[in-house]
Amino acid sequence: MGFLIRVLVNAVALWITTRIVTEVSFGPDDDLAGIIQVAIVFGLVNAFIRPVLKLLTFPLSLLTFGLFGLLVNGLLLLIVAALSNAFGVTFSVGGYPPDLSLGAVWWAIVGSIVLSIVSTLLSMVPLPGDR
Repeated sequence: MGFLIRVLVNAVALWITTRIVTEVSFGPDDDLAGIIQVAIVFGLVNAFIRPVLKLLTFPLSLLTFGLFGLLVNGLLLLIVAALSNAFGVTFSVGGYPPDLSLGAVWWAIVGSIVLSIVSTLLSMVPLPGDR
């Protein structure tokens, strides 16, 4: 049940992020099934790839007082875009995929910041059955 709630919170957070940051989008048709699929990919990337990247980049994060973490989070959003498109779900960040550019990395960082804020705010909302 916790995984399902997390996927739904991620889906809502991703959808709100696409409304705030126009360079992060689900494409021309942001249907519910596609949003849920991207949220599942997002959850899996955060569960499996994020810890490894955080561990590998820990020294750089220390040297930059955590600012390198912003780049890591942006990279994770780009990975979500690539994997989602590989599974046939349209999700792009700054034109990536297919065009990986400095602009795409910039929008991935901006999108990850907004996504983090929105996710944090949504996780503060009490759900039925919570105490």
